[in-house]
Amino acid sequence: MKKMFALVSSLFIFAPQVFAQVSALPGEAASEFAIGVERGIYFMKPVDPFQIPQCQIVDARFFAPLSLAKAQKTMTPCLAAISSKYGVSVKVQVGIPHSGPYKMDAQVEILMLNVANPLPITHPLVRDLNYGLSRRQGKILGFPARVLVPGRFEQKA
Repeated sequence: MKKMFALVSSLFIFAPQVFAQVSALPGEAASEFAIGVERGIYFMKPVDPFQIPQCQIVDARFFAPLSLAKAQKTMTPCLAAISSKYGVSVKVQVGIPHSGPYKMDAQVEILMLNVANPLPITHPLVRDLNYGLSRRQGKILGFPARVLVPGRFEQKA
């Protein structure tokens, strides 16, 4: 704790010096630095991956509710398009999460969006899938859905 406090306090001590040096840069270099920071922030901004034409079904309303098996089949082409866009395979599966924060006390089956590779949570695919689910209150086609990444809160076999 003391080491963390020392680190944070040193950041506050040196921050004015760093920003003073940046503002002392010539006009062109300072503007290039600002543009670089803006671009970095832009690329970290999450995007809704379900806004592509193959995924319009995600926001569709049906007269009769779908079964979980039908919802799984309906989501397959959408996730294939997302997989090709990001270059990482994502499959939909019906099941019950058995570990991590998505473990449910009641035995409720959900749609699990399984990412094939172990990716960090900051990877664009994981970040964007979680953002797309959050925009839909964690549901796809009326069923609860979660993104599961190997090594992070994955289901037990």
